[in-house]
Amino acid sequence: MTTQSMTSIAALKKGHHLGVTPILVEVVYGLINRDCRGMGICKLNAVESKDAPRANSACGSSLAYLEVHADGQKVSLNFLKETISALQLEMRFAEGFFELAEPFEASPSLTQRFGLEAIFFAARKYPISHTDQYIVVDFGE
Repeated sequence: MTTQSMTSIAALKKGHHLGVTPILVEVVYGLINRDCRGMGICKLNAVESKDAPRANSACGSSLAYLEVHADGQKVSLNFLKETISALQLEMRFAEGFFELAEPFEASPSLTQRFGLEAIFFAARKYPISHTDQYIVVDFGE
């Protein structure tokens, strides 16, 4: 597997450690190169609560907890089922995977909250799992 096809978490900044509390984010669907249209993630915006105003994107958005696992080998998006519309559920999760048609890199403002220099998601299909409250997408292992 080449570095271009892998999900990666850049090196920790000196003096930081992983296992930070997950951050609530709005996942704006779509592709950056297509003005937030298509299959993927256009933006991840940190939000303070489930009631925060949401982006007005043609592709829609949902809330998720962005989590960097303590081992540093995996990042997860734990999508809150209650925030996923029926249309988004059918388009983005019904086939058992979450597709990124192009790579995505989280903003420095988010990665710095985890004490990281970068979080990069490779373009590919990621399997999903379900809990009572969440649809979970694990990026990397």
